[in-house]
Amino acid sequence: MIDSVDIEILQQVGNILQEDSARPAESSPPTPPQKEKPWWNRLPHETHYKDTGCELWPSCLTCPFPRCIKEEPYVASKLRSLARAATVLQLTNQGLTNAQIATILNVTTRTVMRLRKKGVHLCKTAETTTTP
Repeated sequence: MIDSVDIEILQQVGNILQEDSARPAESSPPTPPQKEKPWWNRLPHETHYKDTGCELWPSCLTCPFPRCIKEEPYVASKLRSLARAATVLQLTNQGLTNAQIATILNVTTRTVMRLRKKGVHLCKTAETTTTP
């Protein structure tokens, strides 16, 4: 059986607990804000990496190529040049003149002549390497 003294003690304990919960907790002195580390000094988990890929593959993390064209920029320019040479050869096979091709590609006629020469050279090289 609970007598009136026990009830008073329980009420006092309850009041003390309420006061403690209402009182703000003592905190340690605020830590100064940390400056963001420079990009070259960050750990991998601190780096926010946006995987945008390149013109050859949509994602760098799943790319099948052993070397990245962004690491070797001459590879990308060479691929663009070869694609343009192939385009010039296709337009030439359709019967267009150098001036017409230059107008379509927005380049000079001299560039068209160079690309035709490069394309023909690549076709000859491909034929000699594929034949036994």
